[in-house]
Amino acid sequence: MKLPVDLTTPMLTDVDLGAKISSQVFMIIVMGNFLISFASRNNDESFMNILALGILVVTIVVDVSIELQTAQLDFVEFFISPKFYIFSMLMLLVTLSSLALTNPTIKRYMEFKYNELHETACEGGKLEEAGNLTHQKLKEVVEKLILGHDRNRKPPICDGSFGDLSHVSCYKGVADIDSSQVLNSWTMPVVTLTSIVVALPNVESQAVDRLISSVCEGLVYAGLGEESFSSKAENMLNLKCAADVVWAEVELYRKWLGEDLRKLSLEGKTIEETIQTLVDIAHDQRSATERPNVLAVNSMYKISQTILKDYEGNTDADKDGNLFEQLSVMIADIFGACLSNLSSVVIRKCYCSAIEEREKSVRRAARLLGEIEEILEILGNKQLTCLSGDRAADIEEGHVYMM
Repeated sequence: MKLPVDLTTPMLTDVDLGAKISSQVFMIIVMGNFLISFASRNNDESFMNILALGILVVTIVVDVSIELQTAQLDFVEFFISPKFYIFSMLMLLVTLSSLALTNPTIKRYMEFKYNELHETACEGGKLEEAGNLTHQKLKEVVEKLILGHDRNRKPPICDGSFGDLSHVSCYKGVADIDSSQVLNSWTMPVVTLTSIVVALPNVESQAVDRLISSVCEGLVYAGLGEESFSSKAENMLNLKCAADVVWAEVELYRKWLGEDLRKLSLEGKTIEETIQTLVDIAHDQRSATERPNVLAVNSMYKISQTILKDYEGNTDADKDGNLFEQLSVMIADIFGACLSNLSSVVIRKCYCSAIEEREKSVRRAARLLGEIEEILEILGNKQLTCLSGDRAADIEEGHVYMM
């Protein structure tokens, strides 16, 4: 846009005049494209953009008008007068300014109508209660919300798959894990328990591989639950980050913070000695480790201590053979309690995003619902229905409830 506002440099050749013209045409094209994307911007951003654009357009119009009056420009040989381009820019500026004034009202109206649609779909229920909807009702709600955005498209809800959660019954594993051991995280205790399982002696490698495969799939959806709830968000995200770092090493190399878990399982130690070794490793790293790994170290130290204490107090003759199964059930119970929040995650994706991103968010929610349908069917009515909203996403609340 430098050429149209240049008042000092003589530009009298056809090439110079063409450059002046093309710059104005380019400005009109840019303003037209801005018009198309205007509705996707928030109100403050739109206002600032219109203000800056107005200053630029007025500057161009004034400078080009001065050039015309002083005969610095001679457009006789051109078919279209520069006055046409000036008029086009001014009309686009007026149109954009009008949209900037009416856009907040339009968005408020759309938000009002969307809230009405949400209440109708949920039959008057509140957002906090939407997580307790049945699987079929949740599917109907999402379909109605999608159709509210585009009545000509079929909702993209399809069937998904997940590991076997059918043996989840009462979420006893949530009660067994004290929240003080994991600092209000769902994924960290799962990663820690799985790491302990990998280190156990006399466990078939195929069984460990199957468990890791299931945990890997479950962590994807458990992470979505932790990201979607706002309470204690910073702490939750720090723990999720730490769990992701540790899990990558466990899954790929069967190591926990550099310690070879498979090697530990083959050293010929008893289960009690193996767990004690994990306690000692975590204890030694507590003072030398910095965040985010210190969160994983604290989790390993406290959980392995608890497991060791329970193991030493167990008088069952087959306690060695049952420990793998017990830890696997604990992992499944924690997953089950966490994944029971997925219906709330779907509703939040439909409802809590900014209106500019609402349609994309609803469609992502529909795809997520298609992926988790099997999970919701397996869990059935096993949700922690007495807990709602952010309480349902908090392992501490789940632990207190199960006690």
